[in-house]
This record gives sequence, C-alpha cells and structure tokens, in this order.
Amino acid sequence: MPRRYGLSAAWVTRGGGEIVSALNRVENHARIEEGFRQVHPAPAKAGRAKRHHVLRNRGGLSDEAGAKNTIVGLKRVKKIAEDHGVTVCLELLNSKVDHKDYMCDRTAWGVGVVQAVNSSRVKLLV
Repeated sequence: MPRRYGLSAAWVTRGGGEIVSALNRVENHARIEEGFRQVHPAPAKAGRAKRHHVLRNRGGLSDEAGAKNTIVGLKRVKKIAEDHGVTVCLELLNSKVDHKDYMCDRTAWGVGVVQAVNSSRVKLLV
C-alpha cells in the first residue's frame, strides 16, 4: 500500500542502537558501527531504503554533549548508509509524556544534528 502512494515504511532493525544504548553515548559507537555494517545490506535488498534509529535517554547528559556525540557517531556510519542507499532516520519522541528523558525530543535538536552530519542519507523522522 505505501508504495502505491510513493511512500515507504521505515525498516527497524537491531544493530543501530536501542533506547538503552545508542549513538549519543561514545562508548556505543564501535558496536553500533559494526551493527550498521552487518544489517544495512538487508533493507536495500528488500527494497526499503530507510532505517529507523532511536536515540538514548539523556541519563544526565546535556543536550549539547548528546548532540556532539550523536554527530560523531553518525559521521562514522553515514558512509555505510550512503554506500547501500539506505537512509538513517532519527526519531523524535515526546519526552514529556511517554518517553521520559529521551534525548531527541525537539525538532531543533534533531535538525541541528542532521545538518551537522551533512549527508543526504541521514534525516529526521517526524
């Protein structure tokens, strides 16, 4: 159905981080990069060019530090996405209601991260 209207569903896979361990923590970067290498070919082969990625809860991390860490991590994996024609989509979630302490909870924060990564294969899922 989505293809009929020129839409595609995000492909959610392991290897890109989870709410408890994502790119806003530097200690997760190597593991997530390896996960991207292992799973990025699958969505491309399945005809789905989008990859859904969640960020981690703040856990005391400032928005500035979290953005810096996320940018560094995304710059590590953007070439993998570009090589496979897969778009990594950062997800905005509501930290006030149902995702307490979630880092990517404001459009301006997400847009700033995406712009700093500077890749046509890294976008914001809104």
